Amino acid sequence: MYKRKAAGGVLSIFSSDLLYYQPSLAYYYLHHHGSALARYLCHRRRHVRSDCACAPSEKRAASCSFPNPSVSTNVKLSAARTIKAGETFDGKNLRYGRGVKCGGQKEGGTKDAVFILESGATLANAVIGTDQNEGVHCQGPCTIRNVWFEDVCEDAITIRQSSGTSTITGGGAKSASDKVVQHNGGGLVKIDSYCVQDFGKLYRSCGNCGTQVKRQVQISNIIARNGKLLAGVNSNFGDVATIDQDELVHQPDIGVRHVPGQQQGRRADDADQEHGQRQF
Repeated sequence: MYKRKAAGGVLSIFSSDLLYYQPSLAYYYLHHHGSALARYLCHRRRHVRSDCACAPSEKRAASCSFPNPSVSTNVKLSAARTIKAGETFDGKNLRYGRGVKCGGQKEGGTKDAVFILESGATLANAVIGTDQNEGVHCQGPCTIRNVWFEDVCEDAITIRQSSGTSTITGGGAKSASDKVVQHNGGGLVKIDSYCVQDFGKLYRSCGNCGTQVKRQVQISNIIARNGKLLAGVNSNFGDVATIDQDELVHQPDIGVRHVPGQQQGRRADDADQEHGQRQF
């Protein structure tokens, strides 16, 4: 099923298999069990139904102008840098890495991250280079603001909070063969004013974590180019993906896929990751 909110042109998807957006037709195609069900929904420009009550959303334009700091200022970390609870780290738009070659889709762990954010921590104004594996790990609710990933390795951002809200605002990610944001914990993830290019999934709710819970994601003001899915969520756990299409710029065949996650199984945590068990 789907749910349409009255204001702001916001669409919440609960349990359809795949969502396609066709701007030229102002249609959303929901494919369920191989059959197409077309619903004419609220469109952000001219094709607006009288009962839709769409209203302009706040303008927070995403940018795909990836910064390119001088190589001479690169920061190579010998170990993951931890940002303590409640603290803010301003990366001053420098490039950060670990001085290692990307291991591809071989699952890593928190120790392989560039930054580890404790509960309530903020990482701002940083470029994550190609010489790393695990990007940024949030151990609790965190804020990631204007952080750019030049070449995503396994994942760019891993969310491990048990509850609460993590916010990813501004910045962007390129060349993610699989996922940009991996949501392993609970709660809500907000992704706003973000640019993603050449990617598999912008967001994925973990499908094989040992402890499975309902997860939520809100996606707004996104520029998405050459990708497969904006969000992958688990229908059998009640995950909710909410997309504000008012400022959504993407190719027609990027949408939301709902797939059943595993009900049981050994937790794909750091111990499992050391043995190569991938999260999906």
